[in-house]
Amino acid sequence: MKKISFFFVFLFFACGNSSKKVETPIPTANTTLQGISTRVLFEKYKEGRALLPAKQIYEIGKLNPVDEAQNDTVFFIFREKLLDAIRKKDILYLLEQLDPNITVSFGGSEGLEAFTQAWQLTSEEKTINSPLWKELEKTLQLGGTFDQTSQLFLSNYVYATIGEPYDPYIHAVVVGSGVRYRTAPSLQAKVVDRLSYDIIEVLDNQGPKETIGGETYPWVKIKSLAGKEGYIFGKYLVSPIDYRAGFKKMDGRWKMIFFVAGD
Repeated sequence: MKKISFFFVFLFFACGNSSKKVETPIPTANTTLQGISTRVLFEKYKEGRALLPAKQIYEIGKLNPVDEAQNDTVFFIFREKLLDAIRKKDILYLLEQLDPNITVSFGGSEGLEAFTQAWQLTSEEKTINSPLWKELEKTLQLGGTFDQTSQLFLSNYVYATIGEPYDPYIHAVVVGSGVRYRTAPSLQAKVVDRLSYDIIEVLDNQGPKETIGGETYPWVKIKSLAGKEGYIFGKYLVSPIDYRAGFKKMDGRWKMIFFVAGD
């Protein structure tokens, strides 16, 4: 299998010899793409998409979804193009959107080489099978918010908005509507209740794994804020310290400046 080492990729970009050219440039506020204005392209990307609300609705005990990306036409297009590349596992396109000093972990690891090593992007086979694609797509699909300057976007929305008084090491959010949790870690177990974007306490996240609908996650033991305990399929839980990404506008272009998990 042909190797795709960091140094090969770096040389590939530096010499401008990539055989996999980006079809269209990342837009800026004053550009058009192949004669299509950013507004038209924005509407095209929005068409048929089930968008999260652009404004978060406050409810006690819940953390409702929000995605402010649609408030910035240029950033929204940037993220949609990035998501397209993620689904195609287009590693060259992805690396072009990263800050050269991207933060990879809290242990001082940063930069493109650290990123490629952390996600095992060192060969064609490893790149295709890397968990990066699943984790990054999930993170971006969970929306997010801009900071006060509108120059920084934080994703996922749970990480970006949960705040006090909740403990990021204890609490998580049920990211779905009418999600069942049960008396035991099984689809056959009795339903305790249904939750919709509720904030819950995680009691044990090391339950048995199960594949449901082609997706494998552990069953997680939880306690609702009302005090009811049960088990929920891990797909529907997001912790504030799960994978999260930051994007910053740098010299007129958006770049991903961190993609980390944990603390």
